[in-house]
Amino acid sequence: MSNIKFNIEEKLNRPVIALRGLWIYPYSVVHFDAGRKKSIDAIESALNKDSILVAFTQKDIRTEDPKSEDLYEMGTVVIVKQILKMNNGITRVLAEGICRCKAKKIYDDGKFLTADVQEFYYDEVSEEVDSELSTLRNMVEVAFQEYTAKKRHLDVDTEVSVQNSSNMDKFTNNVASYIMRLTDDEHYENFKIFDMRERLEKLYETLQNSIELSFLEESLSRKVSSRLNKNQREYYLREQLNIIKEELGDGEDLSSELDEYANTIMSFGFDENIEEMLFKEIRKLSEIPSGSPEGNVIRSYLDKIVSLPWKKSKKEKLDVAYTRKVLDKEHFGLKDVKDRIVESIALRKISNNQKGSIICLVGPPGVGKTSIARSIAKSLNREFVSMRLGGLHDESEIRGHRRTYVGAMPGKILTLLEQCKVNNPVMLLDEIDKVSNDFRGDPSSALLEVLDPEQNNKFTDNYINIPFDLSKVMFITTANTTSTIPSPLLDRMEVIPVSSYTYDEKEKIAINHLIPKEFKTFSINKKMLDIKAEAVRDIIRYYTR
Repeated sequence: MSNIKFNIEEKLNRPVIALRGLWIYPYSVVHFDAGRKKSIDAIESALNKDSILVAFTQKDIRTEDPKSEDLYEMGTVVIVKQILKMNNGITRVLAEGICRCKAKKIYDDGKFLTADVQEFYYDEVSEEVDSELSTLRNMVEVAFQEYTAKKRHLDVDTEVSVQNSSNMDKFTNNVASYIMRLTDDEHYENFKIFDMRERLEKLYETLQNSIELSFLEESLSRKVSSRLNKNQREYYLREQLNIIKEELGDGEDLSSELDEYANTIMSFGFDENIEEMLFKEIRKLSEIPSGSPEGNVIRSYLDKIVSLPWKKSKKEKLDVAYTRKVLDKEHFGLKDVKDRIVESIALRKISNNQKGSIICLVGPPGVGKTSIARSIAKSLNREFVSMRLGGLHDESEIRGHRRTYVGAMPGKILTLLEQCKVNNPVMLLDEIDKVSNDFRGDPSSALLEVLDPEQNNKFTDNYINIPFDLSKVMFITTANTTSTIPSPLLDRMEVIPVSSYTYDEKEKIAINHLIPKEFKTFSINKKMLDIKAEAVRDIIRYYTR
């Protein structure tokens, strides 16, 4: 006797997104575009909380402002994994289905839809499968293999992963998500089935019907094609493709999207072999059905390629006097530190060498190492980004994950460059003395490739898999001590000690900078509050380190 059950949870006021012609099955990872303001507001509301919303499909894709009665009552609880805001106002969303849900009541506050829902979580712990269910699953697996062989829209790895699904709920949802040509009503009927035996029987019937339909289409196609000459056949196929794209509603959008990818990639001036590799990905995307998981992976990759600042730089201001002025204005004392920094900037200007040496600011916590780095970026008219290395022990945080992994992303270095939109920022690598290594790799060796001027002009992130020139980035590192920094890294850095402030310096900083700043913040003047120098000295001596 089988023991298959679902745990039901009542949830209030989940943000709702209405989908057109798309059903997100539990366990599947999909891309979709959100263009309506209500949809974008619902996504942002979810991201501000727990990144979870509920997705319901519209009964009619032409409805622009769907209400409760315009949506199917069964949907999916999804978690938003990533968003990308496009220049045309569209928000591209990467989401993963968690479980099925049923709308109890849908509300519209004018900003976006919310819903009280029942969420159905599969109880994998209590799963017991009898011989009848096991036999049904085997029948579905065989039919699924035959179906994918006919359609040729799944690679071998994806097909194997579907068949090796860890539980019955995951297996049935994965198979259903890959079946093409299901109507919205057919998807809705699938979503209402919770009995596992009935669900497997329904899947088997659907797969068999699809296989028979494929045989019929092949037979008709052979008969028609045999009567057409070459030109007629090409015309016939093009017309079929146009009709299919019109029915799906994505023909024009997909074509313009592919053209945008191709034009942007050509503008970067890549080597011929790299350009050909990227065009191959574009061609592959054009041949994959809309909504296919493999297509989503390729689209995410191309989005990252076109969003990186391969050629875009910000004009640098190499002015030694201005650098000194900015440092003096924003930092009291620290004469030796400022002299060393100004000297380093002067050498860069004289030699006209953008690479220069890598500055490593070494000192105890709280002495202003990060703010000094920020001031250097300001004085050079460069963007400023930072990355904390404390406790870093996974090499992929720097080099990224290979695209074969589910949910793979570029490393932090290229992600920061994507965010600042230029290839020559000041990049602060904070706490480089606290990097550790374990079975996941050696981050220090990856950092060596990033910081070494002889190597970093061809830095290759595992996800992008195209050499990126980091030589224009000005790297600044910070550390509390040099004793734990690996020697190969230390040899490539110019160490500048940053000592703690003396009592006199702290007093002057408090009186000339901190107190006036707080007065301005709270709209207080000296007549309202007069802080004596003796009080400042007592605070420094007895209440600060």
